[in-house]
Amino acid sequence: MDKGLSPGDPRVASSIVMVSPEHFCFNPEAAESNAFANREETNKNLVLGEFKKMVEVLKGVGIEVFVLPSPGCDAPDAVFPNNWFSTHRTKKGGQEGEEVLRLVLYPMLNPNRSIERRNTEKLKEILLSKDLGRSKLEVADCGGKFEEKSVAVEGTGVLIFDRFGVSSSQSQTPLCRCFCVENGPRADPETVRRILRESGVMPNITSEKKEGEEDPFVFFSAADEKGVAIYHTNVMMAIGSDFAVVCEESVTNPHQLQNLRKKLFSCSTSREIVNISHSQVKQMCGNVLELRNTEGQLFVLMSGTAFRAFTQEQKEVFQRGGREIVTVNIPTIERIGGGSARCMVAEIF
Repeated sequence: MDKGLSPGDPRVASSIVMVSPEHFCFNPEAAESNAFANREETNKNLVLGEFKKMVEVLKGVGIEVFVLPSPGCDAPDAVFPNNWFSTHRTKKGGQEGEEVLRLVLYPMLNPNRSIERRNTEKLKEILLSKDLGRSKLEVADCGGKFEEKSVAVEGTGVLIFDRFGVSSSQSQTPLCRCFCVENGPRADPETVRRILRESGVMPNITSEKKEGEEDPFVFFSAADEKGVAIYHTNVMMAIGSDFAVVCEESVTNPHQLQNLRKKLFSCSTSREIVNISHSQVKQMCGNVLELRNTEGQLFVLMSGTAFRAFTQEQKEVFQRGGREIVTVNIPTIERIGGGSARCMVAEIF
C-alpha cells in the first residue's frame, strides 16, 4: 500500500456491527424527514436475503462482522445501527494516558428509533469480548437525556469523522475533524459539540475556543435539488484515508463550501475529492465507507446501486493504491428504508 497505512492502522475499522432486519418495514415516523424512503409492502424473504448476502460478502473479504438481533417488532429501522451508537479509541489524559474504548449512545429524532438502544447490553458484550481487556470500556449514554430536550444527533449518520485530518494552524499536528449538516432535524450543532466534548471522543475540544485554536467542527447547510434539507450527512458525503466523496452542489452556502474543501485537503495523506451530483446522491453514491481486513487490505464498501451510478473515473479514485471496491446488492432495503450500505454498518475501533 502506498498511503502510509500500516495493516493495523486504527483509523480504519476492520470490525463492524450489523443488526438483523427481522422486523424491517417502511417507517412512517422517520420518512417524514427522509426523502429517500418509499412506502411499499415489505418482502421479508428478500430483505433477509439481501442482509445475509451482505454479511457473507464482507466476511468473505476478511472483515470481522458481528450481527446483533432485531431489538423488536417495533423497531423497523434497526438495520441501520450506525445512527444510535459509535465507538472510539482515545487516550485518557493525553497520548501517554490509559487507552479507553468509548461507546457513545446518541439521541434519535423518532421514538421508534430510540428503542434500538435496547441492544446496548448485547453490544457491550461484543466490545468487551473483542477487546480482551486491553482497554477500559466507558459508555457515554447521551440518548434519553437529550431526547427529553427534543434534540437529536443521529450518530455517524450525521457525524462524518476525518481521522486523517491535520491542523492547519498548529504546524500540521494530528486533528480529528467532524463534518456535519446543520440545517436538518437530525443534528443539532450545539448538542453535537456538547456530546463529543463530554463523552471524551474529541478531547481536543474545549468549552471555550482559545485564540489561534482551530475549530475541529465543520458545519454546513445542505439540500437536494428541490431545496429539501439533507437529512443525514452520510448520504452526500464520505471520508476515507485519501479520498472524500462530496455532493458540492448540495452545499447551499458558497463560503461554507469553500471552508469544507479547505478542511478536507488539510489531511495527512494526498486526498482527492470525488464530487457527486444530486442524481448520484439519489443513487446512494454518498453512502460509502472505507474498511480494511485484518491483513491491511483496504476496501470501499458501496451498494450495487451506487456502483452503477459512479463514473469509471470516480471508481478509479477508490481503487488507487490497490484498494478494492466491495459491492453489495440491497435494493429492497435501500428503497424502503432510505438508507444504504454505509448506514447498515457501525464500525468498531
